[in-house]
Amino acid sequence: MSEKLPVVIAGGGIGGLAAALALVRRGFAVTVLEQAPEIGEIGAGIQLGPNAFHAFDALGIG
Repeated sequence: MSEKLPVVIAGGGIGGLAAALALVRRGFAVTVLEQAPEIGEIGAGIQLGPNAFHAFDALGIG
């Protein structure tokens, strides 16, 4: 079974968008669902661990 199923990702935050990017690059049809009307800053800081930066580097967005 080589046919790839479509993927739906709930949430357009860092994790959701990174997952979507990785899956699209592997040939999946991806839909990201986000409740906010647009993606933008919300005025809050985030803390990412070293593993997150390794994952971003692997995606070419580090």
